Amino acid sequence: MKKMSLLILLIIISCQKEQNITTQHTNRDSTGNQNRSQKESGAIKVIENKPVMNKDEIIRTVDASEIPFILNENFTKNGQWLTLKITNYNKPYLKANIITKEKDLNIRIGGIRLPDGNEDGPFSDKVSYEIKSKGEVWLSVGRNNMAEGKSTGSFSIKVE
Repeated sequence: MKKMSLLILLIIISCQKEQNITTQHTNRDSTGNQNRSQKESGAIKVIENKPVMNKDEIIRTVDASEIPFILNENFTKNGQWLTLKITNYNKPYLKANIITKEKDLNIRIGGIRLPDGNEDGPFSDKVSYEIKSKGEVWLSVGRNNMAEGKSTGSFSIKVE
């Protein structure tokens, strides 16, 4: 059942119109820089950028050169999910975890898409995963249908 839910989610993601995918890569200001502000928090960058939204999906794209980073996000309605695309990934392992101050926020890392196109998941609020090839890695974050709690609220994703 879990794998079927993940498969349906990933099919929906992959069936998006090319226009939406192109839009996320052209989200730049007049100087050609990505519309992103970064704040140093020790050795970890806090990344805040304008997400590209497609119905209930929030798409964020971050270059792997930004790792380690913390991405702040907010689900404002039930059924939303986040696809975090990490481009140019070339490290052997990916670690990510969801951080929230709200104890009843029911979200998890629902899946990972590897550079070779293989997928795995679901996971809990943490994942440590071996990445065997270089390229783009996707993390999918959304409601955990196997548990109770609310699925709206603020959270952060720490990627190392």
